Amino acid sequence: MSVPPSLSPVELAGIGALSGVVEVAIQQPTVSWKNSIQQGRPISFNPMICYRGVFINAASIAPITCTQFGASRAFENLIVDEGQPVSDAVKVASSTCAGVVSAGICTPSELIMIQQQKHGGSLLSTARNLLSTHGFSIFSRGAMPCIAREAVWAPCYLSVVPIFNEKLSNFEIFKGSPYASWATGATLAGLIGATCTQPLDVIKTRMQANLEPGTFNSFIRTAKVVAQDGALFAGLIPRGLRIVGATFILSSTKDVLVNKALQMKATV
Repeated sequence: MSVPPSLSPVELAGIGALSGVVEVAIQQPTVSWKNSIQQGRPISFNPMICYRGVFINAASIAPITCTQFGASRAFENLIVDEGQPVSDAVKVASSTCAGVVSAGICTPSELIMIQQQKHGGSLLSTARNLLSTHGFSIFSRGAMPCIAREAVWAPCYLSVVPIFNEKLSNFEIFKGSPYASWATGATLAGLIGATCTQPLDVIKTRMQANLEPGTFNSFIRTAKVVAQDGALFAGLIPRGLRIVGATFILSSTKDVLVNKALQMKATV
């Protein structure tokens, strides 16, 4: 569903934070498997290992989706005058900008999670070790591919799903089956997001997993090495499953919470 203009950026930010926590709680193992494949480590189905780093992931995803939901509405309000309809182009542009903004949270939090999954230890000890060993600048490691990834991924679930749903619902095959058009749109948006952002995610993971001086310090050099290794789409299956699942979970959770928020506002 399209988000009604009556909901403010702050209200949508809260909805985004809750949606993000739900998504991580369900899908953390796919993150672990994806990172293991991209780093050339064996995957584990042990829940104690699969859910290693879940707290930093949840603690990071909540503000990320909070930022993406809220900033997308804020950008819409900047572009479109109050009471005017929001075009599909504006929705996509606003959610793209929101994705770029959210990369400021994604980059350091994913660095900590990847290092925690690689070496073990607590969240705080991992962050302290990174700071003492590499300095504060290490928390910007992988920022460029992360910005590009989020600029593509955020509009996929925030804007493309409702756009696809609206377009698909006009086809005869989907008439009378609103869930079918929504599910098809969410699947297509998830597949597009996963495929288009996978190389960027692999490059970011390699940069954040290998912190010693050398090849992986640079986005361009890392991209060349990953391409030469034929690994640009490494981990696509677990990450693709996660992205498609995240598209479903975030979109459906958003719809439920938006309806609840509208009901609460109507009773006030």
